[in-house]
Amino acid sequence: ALEGGDLAKLPAMSPPGGETAFAAVAAARKALPAAPKTLAACAAAMKALANLEKKVADYFSAEARVLAALKAKYSKERATIDPELAKVPIDVPLGLEGLHGAITAAQIGVSDDPQTIEEALAAVKSLPALKKAVAAYLAAEAKKKRIDAGLAQFGSSGAKVAELKDSDKLNAEQKRILDAKLSEKIGASAKEMSEKDLKKFAQQVVEKTNKLAETP
Repeated sequence: ALEGGDLAKLPAMSPPGGETAFAAVAAARKALPAAPKTLAACAAAMKALANLEKKVADYFSAEARVLAALKAKYSKERATIDPELAKVPIDVPLGLEGLHGAITAAQIGVSDDPQTIEEALAAVKSLPALKKAVAAYLAAEAKKKRIDAGLAQFGSSGAKVAELKDSDKLNAEQKRILDAKLSEKIGASAKEMSEKDLKKFAQQVVEKTNKLAETP
């Protein structure tokens, strides 16, 4: 009955964390006599069988403790990521597809409710990559929003570009340069530039490009 019951449920190899209990089962199984022929041998076999039953039960108890600990670890660490993950939109902004895809990739094949030690280990091991992917996406999204907001003010098609002296003289290439330089400047800092600083920088770019355009 033991051979076809719990003993048959044992994995072929010990999962991480269950090595000691697994080895105890193997030792108890090895200690079973093959074919006891005497009353004393039968008594010893029954004792060995009872020991094996205990070691099997001990193994599954140890396995359950390891699984519970891993699931608790996963839940605790995942709880620190989920608030940030909730900020990631379902609809991917243009230009952020790759970073958004990295978040999806980090979650593929990972169970939120692992039922085995192997699944739980995979879930725990997936968290650093997920955390990194979420942080990278949110940083890039914030950067894109800063750039878009700056360009909306003083970019070549911005609402306040007319406030820049001689901005009406910009040709197509100069406008491209203005947008590129503004994007580079805004993106270089994690902080949002003030409108005053944005205007000052944009004016400098306009003046430089106009001078270059006037150079024979």
